[in-house]
Amino acid sequence: MVWENLKKHISEMKPSERTFSGFEFRYKKFDCIGILSIVESDLETSKYGIAKIYVYKNQDLDNCLVVYPSWTDMSISPNITAFYNFFEIETSYNGDHFKELKQTSCRIQIYLFLRIFNLI
Repeated sequence: MVWENLKKHISEMKPSERTFSGFEFRYKKFDCIGILSIVESDLETSKYGIAKIYVYKNQDLDNCLVVYPSWTDMSISPNITAFYNFFEIETSYNGDHFKELKQTSCRIQIYLFLRIFNLI
């Protein structure tokens, strides 16, 4: 199951009283750092979030992508377009972009994101 490593990682953090976990990864031309937080105040803004992941690229602490994984899915703050903008992924084509994003791309980007963090 896709979320098993994420669930395991979070459940291992709780008994050891760790509230933050960090990851480094390279995506395309970007050197990125992800910080996973299970601090209660970070989870207040997400109804189903089990963690909050802050992603920074190229040492730019003023530009951050925020991701809320839940037990079954993941949401991008403020929306999925933020993921594409943050990683400078080309989104122009002749189809109905937003309809397709809602139906399929969300799963693809969730998988990609978790794979980058080695959580699946």
